Amino acid sequence: MPFFLPEPMTAARQMPRWKLFAGLNLEKAAFPFLNKFHKKEIKHSMNSDNHLNPTHLSPSRLAYLGDAVWELCVREMLVGQNAREPSREALRYVTAGAQAAAVLRIGPCLTEEEEAVWRRGRNMGHSNIPKSATLGEYCAATGLECLFGWLYLSGKRERIRELFSAAFPPDGSEDLPSSPDA
Repeated sequence: MPFFLPEPMTAARQMPRWKLFAGLNLEKAAFPFLNKFHKKEIKHSMNSDNHLNPTHLSPSRLAYLGDAVWELCVREMLVGQNAREPSREALRYVTAGAQAAAVLRIGPCLTEEEEAVWRRGRNMGHSNIPKSATLGEYCAATGLECLFGWLYLSGKRERIRELFSAAFPPDGSEDLPSSPDA
Protein backbone atom coordinates (compact mmCIF):
# COMPACT_ATOMS: atom_id res chain seq x y z
CA MET A 1 0.00 0.00 0.00
CA PRO A 2 1.60 3.27 -1.03
CA PHE A 3 2.13 5.99 1.54
CA PHE A 4 0.76 9.36 0.46
CA LEU A 5 2.17 12.57 1.80
CA PRO A 6 -0.07 15.59 1.70
CA GLU A 7 1.17 18.09 -0.82
CA PRO A 8 2.81 21.13 0.70
CA MET A 9 0.82 24.34 0.77
CA THR A 10 1.92 26.75 -1.87
CA ALA A 11 1.91 30.48 -1.36
CA ALA A 12 -1.23 30.71 -3.46
CA ARG A 13 -3.08 28.19 -1.27
CA GLN A 14 -2.06 29.54 2.14
CA MET A 15 -4.86 31.10 4.11
CA PRO A 16 -4.34 34.52 5.67
CA ARG A 17 -4.06 34.40 9.47
CA TRP A 18 -7.11 36.57 10.01
CA LYS A 19 -9.26 34.01 8.18
CA LEU A 20 -8.20 31.29 10.61
CA PHE A 21 -10.28 32.97 13.29
CA ALA A 22 -13.17 34.01 11.07
CA GLY A 23 -16.42 32.59 12.34
CA LEU A 24 -15.02 31.68 15.77
CA ASN A 25 -16.61 33.07 18.88
CA LEU A 26 -13.43 34.60 20.31
CA GLU A 27 -15.07 35.31 23.67
CA LYS A 28 -15.87 31.63 24.03
CA ALA A 29 -12.43 30.62 22.75
CA ALA A 30 -10.59 33.00 25.09
CA PHE A 31 -12.70 32.35 28.20
CA PRO A 32 -14.04 28.79 27.97
CA PHE A 33 -14.22 28.51 31.77
CA LEU A 34 -16.75 31.31 32.18
CA ASN A 35 -20.31 30.16 32.57
CA LYS A 36 -23.41 32.25 31.92
CA PHE A 37 -23.44 33.61 35.47
CA HIS A 38 -19.86 34.90 35.28
CA LYS A 39 -20.38 36.51 31.88
CA LYS A 40 -23.56 38.18 33.13
CA GLU A 41 -21.80 39.42 36.28
CA ILE A 42 -18.88 40.83 34.31
CA LYS A 43 -21.20 42.47 31.77
CA HIS A 44 -23.27 44.16 34.50
CA SER A 45 -20.12 45.17 36.39
CA MET A 46 -18.92 47.43 33.59
CA ASN A 47 -19.61 51.15 33.76
CA SER A 48 -20.14 53.41 30.75
CA ASP A 49 -16.37 53.67 30.09
CA ASN A 50 -16.02 49.85 29.88
CA HIS A 51 -14.18 49.79 33.21
CA LEU A 52 -15.13 47.44 36.02
CA ASN A 53 -17.47 49.00 38.55
CA PRO A 54 -16.22 47.83 41.98
CA THR A 55 -19.59 48.21 43.69
CA HIS A 56 -21.12 45.51 41.49
CA LEU A 57 -18.37 42.90 41.84
CA SER A 58 -18.58 40.08 44.34
CA PRO A 59 -16.32 40.24 47.41
CA SER A 60 -14.38 37.20 46.21
CA ARG A 61 -13.48 38.94 42.94
CA LEU A 62 -12.47 42.11 44.78
CA ALA A 63 -10.35 40.06 47.19
CA TYR A 64 -8.71 38.25 44.26
CA LEU A 65 -7.68 41.56 42.73
CA GLY A 66 -6.84 43.07 46.13
CA ASP A 67 -4.44 40.21 46.84
CA ALA A 68 -2.43 41.23 43.79
CA VAL A 69 -2.53 44.91 44.77
CA TRP A 70 -1.33 44.07 48.29
CA GLU A 71 1.47 41.90 46.90
CA LEU A 72 2.54 44.71 44.59
CA CYS A 73 2.64 47.18 47.50
CA VAL A 74 4.78 44.77 49.52
CA ARG A 75 7.18 44.17 46.64
CA GLU A 76 7.49 47.89 45.96
CA MET A 77 8.30 48.51 49.63
CA LEU A 78 10.88 45.72 49.78
CA VAL A 79 12.60 46.87 46.60
CA GLY A 80 12.72 50.40 48.01
CA GLN A 81 14.34 49.05 51.18
CA ASN A 82 16.95 47.05 49.20
CA ALA A 83 15.90 43.85 50.94
CA ARG A 84 18.48 41.06 50.66
CA GLU A 85 15.94 38.27 50.25
CA PRO A 86 12.70 39.97 49.20
CA SER A 87 10.83 36.72 48.58
CA ARG A 88 11.50 35.50 52.10
CA GLU A 89 10.90 38.89 53.71
CA ALA A 90 7.61 39.31 51.84
CA LEU A 91 6.15 36.46 53.90
CA ARG A 92 6.13 38.79 56.92
CA TYR A 93 3.58 40.97 55.11
CA VAL A 94 1.43 38.69 52.96
CA THR A 95 0.28 36.06 55.45
CA ALA A 96 -3.22 36.19 56.88
CA GLY A 97 -1.85 36.96 60.35
CA ALA A 98 0.17 39.92 59.10
CA GLN A 99 -2.74 41.26 57.09
CA ALA A 100 -5.06 40.88 60.08
CA ALA A 101 -2.61 42.86 62.23
CA ALA A 102 -2.49 45.50 59.47
CA VAL A 103 -6.29 45.78 59.66
CA LEU A 104 -5.98 46.74 63.33
CA ARG A 105 -3.53 49.50 62.45
CA ILE A 106 -5.52 50.97 59.56
CA GLY A 107 -8.96 50.55 61.15
CA PRO A 108 -9.11 54.06 62.66
CA CYS A 109 -8.08 55.58 59.29
CA LEU A 110 -10.93 54.04 57.28
CA THR A 111 -13.89 56.07 56.07
CA GLU A 112 -17.42 54.70 56.51
CA GLU A 113 -17.54 53.57 52.89
CA GLU A 114 -14.17 51.82 53.14
CA GLU A 115 -15.19 50.14 56.38
CA ALA A 116 -18.39 48.89 54.72
CA VAL A 117 -16.33 47.38 51.88
CA TRP A 118 -13.96 45.77 54.40
CA ARG A 119 -16.92 44.30 56.33
CA ARG A 120 -18.44 43.01 53.10
CA GLY A 121 -15.21 41.14 52.32
CA ARG A 122 -14.77 39.93 55.90
CA ASN A 123 -18.28 38.49 56.04
CA MET A 124 -17.91 36.61 52.76
CA GLY A 125 -18.36 32.86 53.11
CA HIS A 126 -15.04 31.10 53.64
CA SER A 127 -14.74 27.42 52.89
CA ASN A 128 -10.97 26.84 52.73
CA ILE A 129 -9.15 28.26 55.73
CA PRO A 130 -5.38 27.68 55.85
CA LYS A 131 -3.91 25.84 58.81
CA SER A 132 -1.52 28.70 59.49
CA ALA A 133 -4.32 31.16 60.36
CA THR A 134 -7.36 31.33 62.58
CA LEU A 135 -10.81 31.99 61.14
CA GLY A 136 -10.74 35.56 62.49
CA GLU A 137 -7.37 36.29 60.91
CA TYR A 138 -8.42 34.82 57.59
CA CYS A 139 -11.69 36.77 57.52
CA ALA A 140 -9.94 40.03 58.42
CA ALA A 141 -7.27 39.44 55.77
CA THR A 142 -9.92 38.72 53.12
CA GLY A 143 -11.68 41.94 54.06
CA LEU A 144 -8.41 43.84 53.68
CA GLU A 145 -7.79 42.33 50.25
CA CYS A 146 -11.36 43.18 49.26
CA LEU A 147 -10.81 46.77 50.36
CA PHE A 148 -7.56 47.09 48.39
CA GLY A 149 -9.22 45.62 45.28
CA TRP A 150 -12.10 48.08 45.64
CA LEU A 151 -9.72 51.02 46.07
CA TYR A 152 -7.74 49.95 43.02
CA LEU A 153 -10.81 49.68 40.78
CA SER A 154 -12.09 53.00 42.14
CA GLY A 155 -8.88 54.64 40.96
CA LYS A 156 -7.78 55.64 44.47
CA ARG A 157 -4.09 54.80 44.12
CA GLU A 158 -2.97 57.48 46.57
CA ARG A 159 -5.36 56.12 49.22
CA ILE A 160 -3.85 52.66 48.73
CA ARG A 161 -0.41 54.11 49.46
CA GLU A 162 -1.69 55.96 52.54
CA LEU A 163 -3.33 52.87 54.02
CA PHE A 164 -0.36 50.63 53.27
CA SER A 165 2.07 53.05 54.88
CA ALA A 166 -0.27 53.27 57.90
CA ALA A 167 -0.34 49.47 58.08
CA PHE A 168 3.46 49.21 58.03
CA PRO A 169 4.99 52.49 59.18
CA PRO A 170 8.56 53.11 58.02
CA ASP A 171 9.80 53.63 61.59
CA GLY A 172 9.05 49.96 62.35
CA SER A 173 6.53 50.57 65.14
CA GLU A 174 4.54 47.36 64.69
CA ASP A 175 3.68 46.56 68.30
CA LEU A 176 0.05 45.50 67.87
CA PRO A 177 -1.09 41.93 68.47
CA SER A 178 -1.02 39.65 65.43
CA SER A 179 -4.43 38.03 65.89
CA PRO A 180 -7.45 40.33 65.96
CA ASP A 181 -10.88 39.30 67.14
CA ALA A 182 -12.58 40.07 63.83
